[in-house]
Amino acid sequence: MPHQRLLHKLSLYGVRGDILKWISAFLSNRTQSVLCEGSTSSPQPVISGVPQGTVLGPLLFQINDLPLAASSSWLFADDCLLYRHISTTHDTNILQSDLSNLQKWEARWQMMFNTDKCEVIRITLNKKNVICAEYTIHCQPLRLVSSAKYLGVTVDSKLTFNVHINNVTHKAKSTRAFVARNTRKCPTSIKSTTYKSFVRPQLEYASTAWLPHTRCNIDKIEAVQRRAATSVLNDWSHPNTQTPALKELQPYTIGSSSSMLQFLG
Repeated sequence: MPHQRLLHKLSLYGVRGDILKWISAFLSNRTQSVLCEGSTSSPQPVISGVPQGTVLGPLLFQINDLPLAASSSWLFADDCLLYRHISTTHDTNILQSDLSNLQKWEARWQMMFNTDKCEVIRITLNKKNVICAEYTIHCQPLRLVSSAKYLGVTVDSKLTFNVHINNVTHKAKSTRAFVARNTRKCPTSIKSTTYKSFVRPQLEYASTAWLPHTRCNIDKIEAVQRRAATSVLNDWSHPNTQTPALKELQPYTIGSSSSMLQFLG
């Protein structure tokens, strides 16, 4: 957002006087250059956006009234989710009207939505009588998808989270293998720490939202942890069962399960 428009918003929110002048001075007279293959471009003035890595940066970034332009929206940093329960064609018209209002908002504040990153997902278990509609931004139809990633969680059209669990377990397996190769000669304590630092957070991220309830998905999560436990302790005698050696690793457990390596249940 251009600095002058950001300062105007701050004034509307009640930030005036010396504080507004101080923020204006903080944003003014900034330049940036681009370094490419050892060559640096000439400095260019920065007239929009907020400086990253500063104390005021996150605070100024939150000065965002975009949700007021739509009837139902979720906003997190620069990610916006527009949603509506569709039961009639009138609901589809309201949703498209919200999209139109957002386009007016971006024109007013000199911003631009990236239509290539905008997607439409229909979440329903019904196979019949589904109300279908085409939604557009900048006269460009939005792509209809069966699954979409939002804030790091892949949501599918039936809220099964099968795609998400496949993604996180695949990523966690690759990370575990990389960590194992580079800590092969390290003591158990180091291996355990690297697993808990690099692998387990990938399995735990937003787990309260996608908590698996099917045995298939639970087994996928358990398989990653069991493999990591046997690798950390170098105990391959019982890779698929609970052993005293594996208990030493004490992986994080949520819920209840007959398996010690149950991650989510």
